[in-house]
Amino acid sequence: LYGERCDAEAERLFDNVDGQEQLATLLIAEARSRMAEVLAEIQSNPKLRHLLAVISADTSRWIRAAAARPDESPPRRAGGSRVDARPPLSATLALLHRILEVLSPGSPGHDRAVQ
Repeated sequence: LYGERCDAEAERLFDNVDGQEQLATLLIAEARSRMAEVLAEIQSNPKLRHLLAVISADTSRWIRAAAARPDESPPRRAGGSRVDARPPLSATLALLHRILEVLSPGSPGHDRAVQ
């Protein structure tokens, strides 16, 4: 559902999922993909480029690391296509908070999330 950009529905069902840590680990790819879309838009729009100054180099590297990780591709529709409509940035922030809420510090999933 997150991959389909149905965040409200996904959030409603999240607590009913067994293996939340494994799900959160998979959702890292979706979060990075969303942030990469935002970063690309900021970089390509001269009116928004000044916003790059508030994104730390570490954060930017974390976002871009998704492209360098072939094992971490965002969820896709059943037919393999990506959803075109970008969710609001606030929905992506909520997704990131949810991921970190589920992944306990020091766990393999948490360590992977912050790499």
